[in-house]
Amino acid sequence: MLNCRFVLFLSFRTDIVSFYKDGVTTPYYAKGIFSYSGPELLDILVLNVDDERVCVNRPLAVQENAVFVINRACLKSPDDWLQDDHGSFENKGHSGIIVTTSDEDGVYTERLPRRKQERRVLEEGQYLVKTTYWTHRKYKDFK
Repeated sequence: MLNCRFVLFLSFRTDIVSFYKDGVTTPYYAKGIFSYSGPELLDILVLNVDDERVCVNRPLAVQENAVFVINRACLKSPDDWLQDDHGSFENKGHSGIIVTTSDEDGVYTERLPRRKQERRVLEEGQYLVKTTYWTHRKYKDFK
């Protein structure tokens, strides 16, 4: 049985682009603490990418609550974003949902089945959105 629900997109950022340490290569996506839903992540990262808010360099030594969208293809190594001046992070698991977009039906989500055998091939208009949970190796409350 699939767990489906309809969602609405909400914007959590201002219209004014600001930059971390005034560096034009490290714009904030948003300042503060946010938890984005799968459809919101899909909107941010695929459907409506705001190129003015995408970092091409790693923001280093960030000591505030903020959201950054990083273009990993611009980094020397795609995993460079996993380390900063505060140390390194470790993977604490992930979850996934399938987001279906349709002109007629709108947007709805369903859980990604845990067992690979139960997963089906995505159809047109469907996107797999996985959230990976990272914590700092030394400071577990730093996520």
